[in-house]
Amino acid sequence: MTFTDAEESLGDFLERYPPRPYRRRGAANYPAAELEAVTDAEGLLYLNEVPAQMPQGSPRRSHEDDGQNCHIWVIDERGRPCISQAPLPRLGPEKLHHTNLTGGGEASIGGEIWFGSLPFVYLSGSSGRYPPTGRDHLECAERLFRAVGFDVHSLGWDSETDQPLRVWLGKSSAVGE
Repeated sequence: MTFTDAEESLGDFLERYPPRPYRRRGAANYPAAELEAVTDAEGLLYLNEVPAQMPQGSPRRSHEDDGQNCHIWVIDERGRPCISQAPLPRLGPEKLHHTNLTGGGEASIGGEIWFGSLPFVYLSGSSGRYPPTGRDHLECAERLFRAVGFDVHSLGWDSETDQPLRVWLGKSSAVGE
């Protein structure tokens, strides 16, 4: 998979959806460990560097389920699509957060991804810190993943809540949280 095929698309995407600061949870600041940047050596991957042997997973099928082998992704302030390889023990028992991929910096959008047999992936816009601004934002991000060769199966968008869907129910249906 090569990212060069999508460079023009990425530039257009960033013009339309420029990076922005992460969304805070009320007035509280996040713990420092949630803003600490993941390094390449620790498993930060760029979209064009995803190895063929990513652990296969499946998205959550209920709100009580975490899914299997969930990874997170962002398109960061430099326009680099980043994917986490795995949660990191040095950040504590909590899950890896989207702000760990940016070091607390800006990003255009974030979400979750589960790898099937590559190039098959499930993709969501589920990020509390860098959520899509609307359906079109998420759909444009999905096109970037497709442009580098992924066969994207999106969890989609909930028109009633105007938010990304967070639970996979089957071929083309999911529910929001």
